Amino acid sequence: MEKNMDRRQKRTRESIFKAFIELLSKKHYNHITVGEIIELADVGRATFYSHFETKDFLLKELCEELFCHVFDHSGKGNDKHKHIFYCDTSSSVFLHLLQHLQKNDNNILTLFSCQNNELFISYFKDNLKELIKNNIELFDETKRKNLPYD
Repeated sequence: MEKNMDRRQKRTRESIFKAFIELLSKKHYNHITVGEIIELADVGRATFYSHFETKDFLLKELCEELFCHVFDHSGKGNDKHKHIFYCDTSSSVFLHLLQHLQKNDNNILTLFSCQNNELFISYFKDNLKELIKNNIELFDETKRKNLPYD
């Protein structure tokens, strides 16, 4: 999320994300137009482009907003963080991840099951691998030896 955004800019950005998620749940990414997004979000074209260069950039930013929150918790004293989500994090990075999936914050599960799911599953898997790699010490030593690194 861009730093130094005022509340109006944040609301606009969230409105665009919400409209985009709704459209993604109904139709394939390639068939969604910027016009449809701005109509549903009730923002002007110039406003859309002041936040996102292209629809592809919007998709990238959406993935980062949805998943960086879930994956950014290190469990090392950072007890609160904010992106699209705001929460008090759990002490376990993996529990935190599962809690967001369970709450289905911002329709993550809808995105995983929509016809565009390959876009989100790939991003999620890459980040999950990184999360596990960075927290491998949390696994029991005997189990860790049996886990293939990849």
